[in-house]
Amino acid sequence: MSTQSLSRRTFLRRATVLGAGLTAALAGCQPKVVEVEKIVTQEVEKIVKETVVVEGTPQVVEKVVKETVVVEDEGLMAKADESAIVSAAGSGSVVIEYWNGLTGEDGITMLKICQQFTEQNPDVTIKTQRIPWGNYFDKLLPAIVAGAGPDYFILHRGELHEWKPKGVLMNLDELFDSGELPRDDFNTVILEDCMHEGHIMGVPLDSYGPVLWLNLDLLEKAGITYEEEEEPMDRTKFLETMTALTWDVNGKHPGESGFDPGNVDIWGYGGGNNVGTYAKQSGVDSVSTDGSCKAQVTEEGFVDALTFERDLRWKYYVQSSGDFAADQGFAAGKLSVFYNGSWFYNWFKEYPDFRPGVWYLPTIGANKGVWNDSHCHVLPLDLEADLLDWCKKLTVHIHSSHLWASEAGMPTPRASVAAHPQIAENWALPVQLRQQDWIQKPNRSYPCGTEISGVLDPEIAAALNNEKEPLQAMQDAAARMQPILDRCCRA
Repeated sequence: MSTQSLSRRTFLRRATVLGAGLTAALAGCQPKVVEVEKIVTQEVEKIVKETVVVEGTPQVVEKVVKETVVVEDEGLMAKADESAIVSAAGSGSVVIEYWNGLTGEDGITMLKICQQFTEQNPDVTIKTQRIPWGNYFDKLLPAIVAGAGPDYFILHRGELHEWKPKGVLMNLDELFDSGELPRDDFNTVILEDCMHEGHIMGVPLDSYGPVLWLNLDLLEKAGITYEEEEEPMDRTKFLETMTALTWDVNGKHPGESGFDPGNVDIWGYGGGNNVGTYAKQSGVDSVSTDGSCKAQVTEEGFVDALTFERDLRWKYYVQSSGDFAADQGFAAGKLSVFYNGSWFYNWFKEYPDFRPGVWYLPTIGANKGVWNDSHCHVLPLDLEADLLDWCKKLTVHIHSSHLWASEAGMPTPRASVAAHPQIAENWALPVQLRQQDWIQKPNRSYPCGTEISGVLDPEIAAALNNEKEPLQAMQDAAARMQPILDRCCRA
């Protein structure tokens, strides 16, 4: 007699079916109820190929189309989040439930990569739910704990360290030890940050971070010739350049006689603040990195970075201190340089007449440095063996494809993928790939990052809004941060 063990996931999936059957059996003892069958429809996306004639030559092209189909209400496992975009690639009997938050153009690229996998592996269907990041995590963990979560999903690199103690993530060392994903092909800082207690918990898909996105028409008006930088600008060069790219309604630049900061026509610089990165360029993190859990925001390097960011708005007048929306200003041609992340590349697809460029993040501190994060593919701990093999194959396929970088504009952490010819053809990628050489190592020495940010960020905002002097703001922040660190580091 043989025995077969069931994972929690399998047990709960079968329990859903058994529960429905038991309900039907019990209903036989009850007065008959006539039910009206409900038809459920769902808009899905799929990638199709069609032959078109271009200048007399038949060519096969791919496009994403949407169609409304009838789907079965199969209970919790089949019910998408109301905000999800549900797609299916392939028609095989092996179904991989894949969840991510890629709801933009990048998600379309991922569907294309999955479609390629199912064409090569016709036994597989990949059912993808693309849930907006704002809803994603509220749905993900409860579904996994209930045994109703995905077989394959995305976490950001920083979240791996928050999720590992929950006991729901699989160790992925085997993928690397087998040579299918060579360790030495990945950026060292990024791969090490995907580890917990020496084990790889997620496979980094990309290496995204901040750059300076440029409006080349405004650079031309300012008399600045766009060239691909060899090195990032230092503090002096950055201020000179942003000053030249800022002018008021009378054409006056900051520092010139008659410049009117209340009537600026073109702003030189816009976007979020980069205080933490600039402080780390001078070797100072907000919290000590040696495990001592000490607030360091009052140290000179941190206060200097905050003062610089404040002065961009209130002293040098190259960045708006008011209600100017940087993204809208950039689209309207009123902002020369927009600080934003790698993901912003897809924005330019919506503005084909926009003349874009890209520069490195400047070096405001003592050394080059940029913050960085990744989308990581992870597997649930209780994934069944048959699906595990397919999910591993899918991981190797996705992470070996150049399309995520060349089409979605997300820099790859793999040297072999970065060498693909189509990567060099993407105008935004070479700068970002070189910038990986000075990625700042994340500080994972304390477990209460979200709580610390909740205290620190409002004080940074107070300084940037000129409501407090930078040093006073950081003294106030440190006074509230340290008790939190003392508590959470002892836990």
